[in-house]
Amino acid sequence: MYRIRHDVANKDIRIACIEEGIKFWQIAQQLGERPETISRKLRTELSPEEKKIFFKAIELIIRGK
Repeated sequence: MYRIRHDVANKDIRIACIEEGIKFWQIAQQLGERPETISRKLRTELSPEEKKIFFKAIELIIRGK
């Protein structure tokens, strides 16, 4: 079982990834970014527009499974 701290940035994205079994590298691949870039971006809270992009990538990964 994964534990996410209460004070972590982008908790909603992290929870969605855990629930769907999606890794950050998969989001990076979907967005055409390096995995390190995705991890770095998630360290600070994303804007609502950026979150939409991440959730769209998660949705596309889920459909592709």
